[in-house]
Amino acid sequence: MKVLIVGGGAHTLRRIIPALLKINLINEIYLISERKLDQSDLNKVKLFNYSQLKNIEDKFDLILISNFPSKHIEIYENVKNFSNKFIIEKPITNRLQQFLNNDFNSIFKEKLVYESNAFMHHPLYQEVKNILNQTEVLKIVSTFTIPQLDTDNFRYKKELGGSSILDQGVYPISLMLDLFEQDIEIEDYKISTNKKLNIDMEGYLIAKTGAGIEIKLSWGVNKEYKNELKIYNKKSEIYFPFIFSKPENHISSYFKKNEKYNKEFSIGNFDQFQIMYEKVLSETDTNSLFEIKKLKYKYSLIKNMLDNTSI
Repeated sequence: MKVLIVGGGAHTLRRIIPALLKINLINEIYLISERKLDQSDLNKVKLFNYSQLKNIEDKFDLILISNFPSKHIEIYENVKNFSNKFIIEKPITNRLQQFLNNDFNSIFKEKLVYESNAFMHHPLYQEVKNILNQTEVLKIVSTFTIPQLDTDNFRYKKELGGSSILDQGVYPISLMLDLFEQDIEIEDYKISTNKKLNIDMEGYLIAKTGAGIEIKLSWGVNKEYKNELKIYNKKSEIYFPFIFSKPENHISSYFKKNEKYNKEFSIGNFDQFQIMYEKVLSETDTNSLFEIKKLKYKYSLIKNMLDNTSI
């Protein structure tokens, strides 16, 4: 199998390439990067460019797109004829109106296109689903916040896709919609903005499911690092640290606690990107319109929140 990566940023070098190198079925990895990289630093990965694409004889088994959010769809359109399977990093785009246009569906026809939600493929997330199926849950609370970054980081630049809800908020919102789909009623939300940067910086969302489960999500930048999920039932709080992103070589676990005990349950060390890539490579269906429909519902929700926020 052969895979193409488009985008040579830190995430590609730190997470994508190491995960792909663990998959025995992959024997060729190519990288198109706007950044200047040294081939000697890329192990078995071969530097590539767009002009070479026309010379490939067989399609890539998978193309991964990891760039600035503002460039994701443009890159996809440039490479869509060279594979039937794609994973695009979150957010799939910051050009929400363009993405939500029904005429836009044509570029995804007969292709399998996923947004990268690697955390959903980790065994820790399966424990979340098991708990929701096996216990009477009253409330879930999820937060993803990150500290202040260098001022030249793209997350502070609107034209490149800077947006807290699209960078951090998309994680807990994706979790909510995956667990409860459209069986939710949004009761309140707030997005706080930075007028100088012309971007949103933090926010929260409060909702309730049809079964009465309370949901509270929060996100933000320039805050204490939090990456967590809490599930409350009548007897205990179940706490999942590092639910979305995991440090390298991290041993995942979760905790059940109440007034009488605090017990840790170890899950183990897993590469959620490796698991996600292996799953998509094994897919036989190449019709992604169902996946695109789910993404459109999510981003219509996010767009509505942004449209009702004054920057």
